[in-house]
Amino acid sequence: TDVLIGKMVTECDAEKLDEYKQILDQLEVLLYGIKTAFACKNFTRAETLLTNAATICTTFSGCDCNCSCNC
Repeated sequence: TDVLIGKMVTECDAEKLDEYKQILDQLEVLLYGIKTAFACKNFTRAETLLTNAATICTTFSGCDCNCSCNC
């Protein structure tokens, strides 16, 4: 998430900042869902949520690997 936060810190466009905040909010909700799914031993749901989060990270960060761009 460092890359994601870095984009927010260096962005000056208010609309872009709002878009970034919405994306980070989505990731927070997904993280909560992932933790809950694991706690309930619902691994299929956890895997689905992890895939969704990874897709958001890859799309938003501009990398082809993950949120941190450590490929």
